[in-house]
Amino acid sequence: HLIDYTVVSKKKQLLELLSSIEYDILVSNGCKYIIPINDMKEALYINIHPSNLPDLKGMDPINGACLFNRTAGAACHIIDAGIDTGQIISRVSIPMTNDLDATLLFQLSFKAEVMAFEQAYEKNFCLMAQQPFVDDALYYTISQQDLLIDFSKDIESLERQSRAFGYKSKGLFFKCDGKVFKCFRLTKVI
Repeated sequence: HLIDYTVVSKKKQLLELLSSIEYDILVSNGCKYIIPINDMKEALYINIHPSNLPDLKGMDPINGACLFNRTAGAACHIIDAGIDTGQIISRVSIPMTNDLDATLLFQLSFKAEVMAFEQAYEKNFCLMAQQPFVDDALYYTISQQDLLIDFSKDIESLERQSRAFGYKSKGLFFKCDGKVFKCFRLTKVI
């Protein structure tokens, strides 16, 4: 079967497309735009987010799970006016271990997203729960400062930073004698 699709490159284009088509359910997965739910037509709006909500809301939860040693995963939730704050339909957890880096965790999270969506579909998108309040829940989006190696930090922090960003398309950097050096892996040498 051929699948009809449209590639959009701007939020305005996406919103125009959504206003021009008919749908009862919209599933968002990997959408980089915040959908202005209060301005949208009436429908069921669902998002699949690559974290164990309510922890690690934001654009880069997988990197955040590695950097802050948090449980990763995926959640299927209702889209509301907040960012990743809607009621949870299903959730799949991935415990963080020291052998997981962002490259592997991205792959595991893609699988967890499928599992979370399948669970939500099997229960006809019935709500599991309001997102619980968690005192130490994080919102995480990568900043340039997160990629800068600070050698005054302890080795465990540096190793977590390396697991979070030590892949080819991201990488870490440090400055020495006015020069910038890029690296991908930090490890303790005994």
